[in-house]
Amino acid sequence: MSVDPALLRAVVERLATPALKRAADAAAEQMRRNLSGSRTGIKHGRLINTSAAPGEYPAKQTGALYYSVDSKQIGFCLFGVGSWNAPPEAFKLEFDPPGFPGYPRSNSVGIRKWLSRTRDDPATAEAMRRAL
Repeated sequence: MSVDPALLRAVVERLATPALKRAADAAAEQMRRNLSGSRTGIKHGRLINTSAAPGEYPAKQTGALYYSVDSKQIGFCLFGVGSWNAPPEAFKLEFDPPGFPGYPRSNSVGIRKWLSRTRDDPATAEAMRRAL
C-alpha cells in the first residue's frame, strides 16, 4: 500500500497547523509579558517607565517593540515568533553591534537581551506546552 505524499502532507498540515499556531501565539504572548512594564534600572525623566538594569528584559517605553511582537506561519508546519517590523532599537537591545555611531552600549553590560532570553526561558516552553 502506498501513501500519496500530497495527501499525507495535507493531512499533517490540517492536523498540526492549529496546534502549532496556538503554541507560537503562546510564545509571542510570553514575549510580550517579558517586555511589559517597568524595571529596576535608572528612571530617565523623559521615559514613562524605569529603564532596565543589566540582565533584565528591556522596559516598555514607547511600546514599539512590544507591539511588533507576533507569530507568523513561515513555512509548512513552521511558525516564527519575534518582532516583525521591528523598531531599530530591537537589534541594538539584543546584540552588541560594534561601530554604531552614537550607540551608548559599548559592551555586553549594556545589552538587554529579549529575543534569545525569551526563547530560552522555561516559562516560554511551559506556555507553549499548555497551548498544545
